Amino acid sequence: MPRYPLRGLRVRLTVAVGASFGLLLAVSALLLYAALERHWREEVDLNLKHSSEGAYALFLADTEDNVTPRATLIHVATELVYGDRSIVGLDPDGQIIAHSRSIEDTPEFFATDLGAVDTVPVTLMTDEGPSRVVAVRLPEGFRLILGVSLGPVEERLRDLRLTLTAGFVLSLLAGTVVAFLVSGRALTPVTDVARTADRVSDALARGVVPDVVLPTPAAPDEVGRLQVAFAALVRRLDLALGREREVAANQRRFFADAAHELRTPITILRNEIETARQTADPHAPERIMLDRLQTEAEHLTNLVSDLLLLARGETAGDLRTASVLYLDDIVSRVILRAGRHPAAAGRQLTTGRFDTSAVRGDPSLLERAVMALVENALIHAPASDIEITVGAEDGRNPRRWVAVADHGPAIPPEAKEKIFERFFRVRHDVPGSGLGLAIVRWIAELHGGSLRLVQYPDQAGKAFILELPAHSQTHSGTSA
Repeated sequence: MPRYPLRGLRVRLTVAVGASFGLLLAVSALLLYAALERHWREEVDLNLKHSSEGAYALFLADTEDNVTPRATLIHVATELVYGDRSIVGLDPDGQIIAHSRSIEDTPEFFATDLGAVDTVPVTLMTDEGPSRVVAVRLPEGFRLILGVSLGPVEERLRDLRLTLTAGFVLSLLAGTVVAFLVSGRALTPVTDVARTADRVSDALARGVVPDVVLPTPAAPDEVGRLQVAFAALVRRLDLALGREREVAANQRRFFADAAHELRTPITILRNEIETARQTADPHAPERIMLDRLQTEAEHLTNLVSDLLLLARGETAGDLRTASVLYLDDIVSRVILRAGRHPAAAGRQLTTGRFDTSAVRGDPSLLERAVMALVENALIHAPASDIEITVGAEDGRNPRRWVAVADHGPAIPPEAKEKIFERFFRVRHDVPGSGLGLAIVRWIAELHGGSLRLVQYPDQAGKAFILELPAHSQTHSGTSA
């Protein structure tokens, strides 16, 4: 069964599931990242708020021990230690009058404009990076500034981004692999139906329908419905093909019986006509009429013979006992017979390439096929000589062929295939039943070969080529 790795349904399903899963993962990761970022930043602001409240409470408690608010502010700013926070005291003019002891990773505000800082936390850029800052308003216009570096939060966010990215990639790959495996299992019934369809197609080409047994659908879903519908279709095909075979067999029997029954009265008619011709005056009008009757009787005899031949319904199995023969010998006999044909008077039947060509088949049928090709050329190319060639081609697919060529009228393009149909005739003003080429093609296909038409584009004429499989046995005699 053919595979379509880039455009197959399994790949398309995997891509669709993977894309949907990836989109869901990406949205979930973005939402998680946004939620954690907001939570961590709010946590910083909340800690700053608590620290500012503690600093204000300490300022009020130390006011009794210090004479002025300035002294109290300096004492609180220099003595209060939070570890990761910086504390700055500002006078009413916004000048720094006190600063907490510097600790590693705590922000420094000496080069930072703190005028806009109020009781609502804001983010300021310092030499150490972004910091979150809040102000505590004190009596007489003094302010206490508390700031904390956002470096730890940014580092946690950076680690979170790396973790989410790696998790996204790994989860997407794992999800895609799982989707590929699961879709393959889910599509197994579809694959079984496709394989069965291939078997049915091959069997139909041979004229039979195999027994199809599909597994019982696991669920009444779309795939199960496909299995049930396909099994029903195959059963209907089997019934239809059986009826068609029965009709065809009845038709063959009818043609065979009719042709057989016609042979006796036709033979009697021909004998009576021949007797009357022998006793009639050669110059009498009755003799002319009898000659015409004899011609039509012969045509009727040939037609009945052709119908009997087609009604035989040969199959490839009927040729298992066929003998090994040589196309060059058959063509030699046909040339001798064709020379006595009325249409061959004054015409030349020449031979071109004449290879020794061994095939396996029915000698009478193959001689009938070659004779039919020669008669076709004699009748439909009345002013042309006939050339017959016999060829042998070896190689991977060794073939043997007979070509009958003439320089008569070309076959119209629309009739190139119709001429091989039964009772089709390009012209109705020439004798013939329209069965000759149909019989030749049937005989060729019966022997595993083919019949084809070749028309010469640059010169008048055409050739019918009968091709047959070669037989490996070498010719022990001399070609005739």
